[in-house]
Amino acid sequence: MGTQLKYLPLLLFKGVDSFDICQELRSHCDTSNLPILILTASPSRQNVVRAIELNVAGFVAKPFDLEELGEKVFQALKQVGA
Repeated sequence: MGTQLKYLPLLLFKGVDSFDICQELRSHCDTSNLPILILTASPSRQNVVRAIELNVAGFVAKPFDLEELGEKVFQALKQVGA
């Protein structure tokens, strides 16, 4: 019997596509329901659409307001009862 993950902090580095990682997380039953926040320097329409398709919990464009980010994190954790 596996452990159910509630959240998984993840840092990404330049050259790594966060949408590929989101898609991979969504494809596994243990991680498919994790709330995902995307922080991006490229808030293009295409990226917003990809985020919606991957059912992310939040999408924040850089530079971001710390209060906005805090609220998105709070809402995402609230989804999983953390």
